[in-house]
Amino acid sequence: MERILNFLSRMEEYLWICLQGWPWFLLVLAGGFFLYRLVSAFLPVKPRRGWRAGLTVFLGVISGQIIWLGDPNLLFTLLAFVPALLLASKGDRVGRLTVTVIFFCLIMPVNAALDTYCAPIMAHYGLDSVYYYSEKFIRLAVWGGLYLGTRRRLPEKPPQLSPRFWRLVLLLAAMPFSALLAVVLLTFEGGISTNSAAHSLTMNLGVAVLPFVFLTALALLYAILVLEDHERLEQADKLASLRESYYQGLRREE
Repeated sequence: MERILNFLSRMEEYLWICLQGWPWFLLVLAGGFFLYRLVSAFLPVKPRRGWRAGLTVFLGVISGQIIWLGDPNLLFTLLAFVPALLLASKGDRVGRLTVTVIFFCLIMPVNAALDTYCAPIMAHYGLDSVYYYSEKFIRLAVWGGLYLGTRRRLPEKPPQLSPRFWRLVLLLAAMPFSALLAVVLLTFEGGISTNSAAHSLTMNLGVAVLPFVFLTALALLYAILVLEDHERLEQADKLASLRESYYQGLRREE
């Protein structure tokens, strides 16, 4: 219960800071917009504007959520992230859950890397205020760069896969998802240990696992597009075979 209250207080503090400094809130919205464009390319969002606007704001806030190695914040973020995306979308349940898990594995490693590694380095050199003002630009640059770099390859409408392919991708997504939870939640109780050896091990694990999770999530999104093309070609081949059988039957009758 104490951890939940701590998480809610952090969220409240973050939102209050954003609302007090409206320029920073605009940066949060901009990051949320780029993330929304990425998410909506794979997840069929409900058509009402309220769902779109709400999802944009939610993704902007989530992309700025503080995540440390050894901190339970990731678990509470997960409990908010999954229901929000499932409620804001429609279509195949397994497909929606799969895309939700993949984007969770895409967003959270960026947060964890910035908060765990960049913030202490800047603090060590007395640049806390610089990081406070620059980290929102960094997050915006990451998601803006990712969207602008891939927008020509993004699908015009969310991919539609068969249930067997969605289940396959979900099983594959379980690997980076499990690795992310393990490196963030199972490192040390109550945060990163002050023991130098344990602290070094945790930081090394993060350096190895977080980029792996991020890149694997990108690869899974690409795999969804490849599987959709495969299914489309497979259906076209079946249709061509049916047409050929039909014409051969007509010829035999003639």
